[in-house]
Amino acid sequence: MTRIRRWLLVIAAAAGIWLCAVIVLPPLLHSRFLAHVRSIPIGATKQEVERVIGSPTQRYPKGSQFFDAIAKSSLLLRLFIPESLETWAYGGTFRWRFLGPDEDDILLEFNDQGRVARVIIPEDAS
Repeated sequence: MTRIRRWLLVIAAAAGIWLCAVIVLPPLLHSRFLAHVRSIPIGATKQEVERVIGSPTQRYPKGSQFFDAIAKSSLLLRLFIPESLETWAYGGTFRWRFLGPDEDDILLEFNDQGRVARVIIPEDAS
């Protein structure tokens, strides 16, 4: 086998491994992550959540989202728009989240005791 042929085989093998890593691995990791998210029970603590799925992409303290700012501007709106819970968002790293979580983010909301009150998984995430 010539030297050039050997290098071509090495390059082809490396390209095949790279393609598998780019095409096959992300969906597998995403489905595994979703399975872990679905295993989080309502009432789990923040420490339990971090142990199961890791740190969130973004944390929103209670009352810090866009609609909270709107509600604080008017007494009438305060009556109809409830204050948002502390929310942890899990999603892509390169998204703009100035006004609150992205619509594609997986969200975990925590009550005043620091326990999971609700888990929100977008329909297109599965």
